[in-house]
Amino acid sequence: MPIDYSLETKQGKLFVSMIARGLLNAEDKALLKELGVDSINFDLILLKSGRALELIAKMSRSGSLKMKGQKIIFDPFTTLELEIVVRETGQEKFCGEGFLIEPHRREPLNKCNAILPSIPPCILRGPLLQPLSKEIPFSWLERVYPEPAIIDNEGLRSWQEELREEDDPPTIQFPKMLEQGIEVWPVLQLQDRFGAFADLWLDYRAKGPVAYHDTLFKAWRDRKAEKAWEKDLLETGFQAKTVEQSHYYCPMDQVASSLSFLLDIGWKVLDFTGRQVIRQSATNLSVEEEKRFLTLRGKVIFGQHELNVNDVAGAFQRRERFLEISSGMVGLIEPSSLPVEIDDFQWEEGQLRLPKNRFALVQGMISSNDLLETLLIAQGKKLEEEPCGVPSCSTFEPGPSFNGMLYPYQKEGLRWLMLLNKQGLSGLLADDMGLGKTVQVLAFLSTLPTKTPLLIVAPTSLLFHWQREWEKFLPGRSLYVHTGIDRKGSLHEVSSILTSYAILRQDRELFSTLEYSCIILDEAQTIKNPDSQIASLVFSFQSAFRLAISGTPIENRAEDLWSLFRFVLPGLLGERSSFRAKIAAAEADRRYVEQTKKLLSPFILRRKKELVAQDLPAKLEQIVWVEMEEKQQAFYEATVVQNRKELLGVEKPGRMQILEKILRLRQICCHPKLVDGLVQDSGKLQRLFEDLEEIMEEGSKVLVYSQFTSMLSILRKEITIRGWRSLYLDGATNQREEVVREFQEDPEAKIFLISLKAGGVGLNLTKADYVLLYDPWWNEAVERQAIDRAHRLGRKAPVIARRYVTALSIEEKMMRLKEHKVKLMGDLLENMEDASGITTDDLISLLT
Repeated sequence: MPIDYSLETKQGKLFVSMIARGLLNAEDKALLKELGVDSINFDLILLKSGRALELIAKMSRSGSLKMKGQKIIFDPFTTLELEIVVRETGQEKFCGEGFLIEPHRREPLNKCNAILPSIPPCILRGPLLQPLSKEIPFSWLERVYPEPAIIDNEGLRSWQEELREEDDPPTIQFPKMLEQGIEVWPVLQLQDRFGAFADLWLDYRAKGPVAYHDTLFKAWRDRKAEKAWEKDLLETGFQAKTVEQSHYYCPMDQVASSLSFLLDIGWKVLDFTGRQVIRQSATNLSVEEEKRFLTLRGKVIFGQHELNVNDVAGAFQRRERFLEISSGMVGLIEPSSLPVEIDDFQWEEGQLRLPKNRFALVQGMISSNDLLETLLIAQGKKLEEEPCGVPSCSTFEPGPSFNGMLYPYQKEGLRWLMLLNKQGLSGLLADDMGLGKTVQVLAFLSTLPTKTPLLIVAPTSLLFHWQREWEKFLPGRSLYVHTGIDRKGSLHEVSSILTSYAILRQDRELFSTLEYSCIILDEAQTIKNPDSQIASLVFSFQSAFRLAISGTPIENRAEDLWSLFRFVLPGLLGERSSFRAKIAAAEADRRYVEQTKKLLSPFILRRKKELVAQDLPAKLEQIVWVEMEEKQQAFYEATVVQNRKELLGVEKPGRMQILEKILRLRQICCHPKLVDGLVQDSGKLQRLFEDLEEIMEEGSKVLVYSQFTSMLSILRKEITIRGWRSLYLDGATNQREEVVREFQEDPEAKIFLISLKAGGVGLNLTKADYVLLYDPWWNEAVERQAIDRAHRLGRKAPVIARRYVTALSIEEKMMRLKEHKVKLMGDLLENMEDASGITTDDLISLLT
C-alpha cells in the first residue's frame, strides 16, 4: 500500500495526515486531488464535515486508515442511534449522559474510543468506525463526551430552549416529571374594555397560572407548548406589540373574529375586569311586519343564557364588544355570527327597523305570507314551489267590471300588482314586448275603487291604443282622455284620466292639484332622465300606488333605472350620486350588482317570451351582409378620407361633429342619393328588393323599417314602380290607428314602410310575417321593439326578422360596438355592471 492515512480531531475539527511508502497509483492520485493536495506531505489536512464521510470511506478501502495508531475500518452498513438522558442528581443539579442505541444493545457514549465531527458524526468503537443515523450537531455530542454533563436549572432551561430551535434535534429524555409534562392551557387576559390589548397567560393545572413573558425559570414549564399557544394567538388578528403592561394588540375591526377563533379552539378569554368571555351559540330571530316598517324580533343565545336582540344590537351600536350576562360572565358580540341581514336594519327608538320597501334584503326572515308571495312572484317562482299557506292565484281575481280572459302568467301579474298595492308598495312591470302588459294593468285597475282619481300617462302615439283597450276590457267604467284643444279646466270630477306626457307637461298646474289613488306611466323610459321637466313633475305627484310600465327599463345606462324607481319607490335606491358610485364599483365587485338585484327583485316583474313559449310564435333573427356597389364604395371611401382630414385638423372634435360625419357614412351605406344625388347605385337597395320579390311571391306581409324618412321615400317610389301597394308611417302621420288597422285588416296591404322611431313603440302589427330593418340603429332595445311589433300574442306563424348590414363599413363597426355594449343595452336584472354608455371615444373609433 503506497499511502498510510491517519485521522485526528482537534478543537471539534477533523484532520488527516499521510505517509507515502511507495509510488502512487492512479487511485491514490485521484484521492489526493479530492483531498486538495498535489503531493504527499506531513502537514495535517482539514476534512470538511460535509465530505468527510465520503473521503473516509475511500481511505478505508485502501486498507491503510488509522486513528491514534490503531488501524480502523469504516462500517457504512451499521447506523447508530444517539439518546441523551437527563437525570436529576439533587440540589437542583442534573446529569446529561449519552447512550448509543442499536438493535439489542445500549452502550454509554463515553465508552467509545472517539467521535468524529463529520456529517453525520461517526463513532469509533474498537476498530469499527460507524455513523450516527441523524445529522446531530457535534456540539450536542461534545456536551456529553468524553464525560457526562453536569448542569443546573439554568443550564437545563438552556438545553430545552436550544432543543426546540433544532430542525432535527437529538433524542433527549428529561427527568420523569419533565418528560411527562404538566397539563397547560392558554388564557388570554384582555387589558381594555374593547379587547384590543391583551396578555397571554398559561394555566398549569397542577402548578397554577404563569405569565408567558415571565422570565422566572421553572423546570416544569413546557416552553414548547407555550410557544405553540402563542403561535395560535399570532395567527389571529393579534400581533406582538408591547404597550405599557400589554404584550399583544389587535385592530378593533378584527377583535370579534379573533376572539371567536380562540374560543372555538378551546382558549379561555377574560375581559379587562376578569369576567369570563363566552361566545354566541345560536339565534332565534324573525321579522315582523308593521305599517311602514319591518321590525326585527327575537333572542340571541349565549350558552344557557338568552338576550334580547335589541340589547345585543344596542350594545353593538354603542361600539361595545361585550355584553354583561351575569356577575362573572360577558357575551362576545359578533356581527359575523348574527344574520348578515341585520346590517340592513336601522336602530330607531329602541327597535331594529327596516323600511318595508327593502324587505327583499331580509327575505329569509320575514313571516308575512303576503310579502313572501310578492317576492315569489317577482322571482318567477311556480305555484307548486310556494310555501304552504300562501294564497294562490284564485284568491286574486279581476273586479266585476273586467271583461276578458287572462293567461296564467297574466294572472300572476295581476296577483303581484294586488299584493304590492295591499302592502302600500309599488312596482315596475317590465314584461317582454307582446306579453300583454296593458291587459294585466286593466285587470288590476278593475279591482280599485273609483272614488279617488287614477292617472294613466302614455306617449301620444299610444293614447288611442289605451282608449281602445279600456273600452274593450273595462266597458262599464268611464275614462276621460285629456287631450286636444278642448281639454277640461278641472279634473276634480273625473275618476279615471288618460293623457300624454306632452299634455301633462303643458297642464302641470292642473294635474298637480290632485292626489291620486294610482299613477301609471306607460313606456316609462320617457322619464329616464331625472333632470327632465316631465320626470321632475311626476316625481312631485302624490299617489298611494305607482306603476311604471316598460319593456326596456334600461335603454342606455343603469342610471335610467334609478330615475324610474325615483318615481316608483322614492328612496329605495338611495341618492343618485350613491347609486352612480355603486354602479361604478360593480365593475370590480359584483356584490353591488347582487345586492341591487336582490333589493329590486320584488318590485320588478319581468317575464320573457321563453316563459310563455306555448302562447307565442317562434322568432328567427338574421343578419344579411351586403356589399356596396362600385361607385357607392368609391364615394364612401372618399368621404371617409375627407372625414379623417377634417378630424385631424381639430384638436378635440365635438360629439355632434363626430355624429354628423357618422350620419353621412350611414346614409351612404343606405343609398348615396341621401348625400349626393349623382351616385345612383346602392347594393343594399338591390338586395332588399330581391328579398321583397320573394315575399310578394309568397303573398306574405312585411314591415320595413328605416331611421331615415328620406330613405323610406326612395323605397316607396321603387315599390310603386314595381306596382306593389304599400302603407307609410312616420312621426308626421296623423291617423296612425287608421293606417295600422288597414295593414292588419286589408289583405292587399302587403308592405308597411315605417320610421324606426315612430314605429318602435305601441303598435300591434301581428299580421306581418317578415320584419326588415334596413339600417342598423345604435340601440339594440329599439330594434327589438320594432321587431316585437309583429312578434306578439295572437300570431300562429313564425316571424322572420332580417337586419341589413353593409360589410366593411361604418355599419359593421356599429354592430361590433353594439355587441360589446350588449349588456348596457339590455335588461338591468342580468347586466347591471356594464352601464357606461356609448362614449365619444367609441364614436371616434367608428371613423378610424
